[in-house]
Amino acid sequence: MSFSGDTKGELCRQEFAHRSCTQAEAYGVLLYCNTFQSTGVRIVTECADFARRLPPLFRRAFRVDFDSVTEGERGGKRILSITDPYKLGLILDTFGIDPGAWWPTTSTSPCWRRSAAGRPFCGGLFWREGR
Repeated sequence: MSFSGDTKGELCRQEFAHRSCTQAEAYGVLLYCNTFQSTGVRIVTECADFARRLPPLFRRAFRVDFDSVTEGERGGKRILSITDPYKLGLILDTFGIDPGAWWPTTSTSPCWRRSAAGRPFCGGLFWREGR
């Protein structure tokens, strides 16, 4: 196994901490996953340890389960996805994101939306404070 694979495996063996910490970890996953849009979440990974960690992480952070988990397809990559609008709403609501104000772009980052002036800006986790 490679150094990065060993590191991922070691990080995935860490115990879950407080709910706020699991939400922060899950948010980091969402920021860098394959797709995070108002229509769905799709996480693609080759790391088996990471793929095993995601379902309990999302269950603890957002109280949602993945709609589909496919393993071993596309050269050993695992694909975890959520497409249920209710579950997506729970995830967005956790971070204070109004699904009606969601502004999807070509970027899969969830932080892009329009300002009051109609220009795109990135507010990230700090939307409520507007920073």
